[in-house]
Parts: sequence; C-alpha cells; structure tokens
Amino acid sequence: MRSRKSPGDLVFDFDAICSTIGAGSFPRPVDVAQLVTAWRRDLCERIRSGQLKRRAWILTSDPKAAQAIARTTRGAIAQA
Repeated sequence: MRSRKSPGDLVFDFDAICSTIGAGSFPRPVDVAQLVTAWRRDLCERIRSGQLKRRAWILTSDPKAAQAIARTTRGAIAQA
C-alpha cells in the first residue's frame, strides 16, 4: 500500500485507529469497536456519494469486510 499511496490520500486503518485511542488489544471494548466501525461506515458513504474529493485507502485484514467495503464504495481490493 505504501508504494501505491500518493500525497493527499486518506488512509483509514481500523487497527491503527483503535491502538491510537487506547483500544488496540483484543478483544476490543465493544463501545470503541462500534465507534470506529461507525466512522468507517460514514467514510464509506462519503466515498460512495462523491463527497470525499481524494483517494482513500481503507485497511482491513478481514477479506469479507474488504469485499463489503469495495462494494459499498465502488472501489477495488488491493493486496498488501
């Protein structure tokens, strides 16, 4: 991903965000996981609707989540 990322791109990394706000260990507190998931859903909607005027990378290690995000955003899945 680093080699494909361009200046100005947005990177949403669920694991890094959880770690930064103090909930990096597993299992994550339910309220924190729900909050970060809501942020990701909102980001996906903004991408899909064209509100976001930059390229975005949404990182996940869950293949099913990656497929759902790609469908929602009309994006593609890039392998690490």
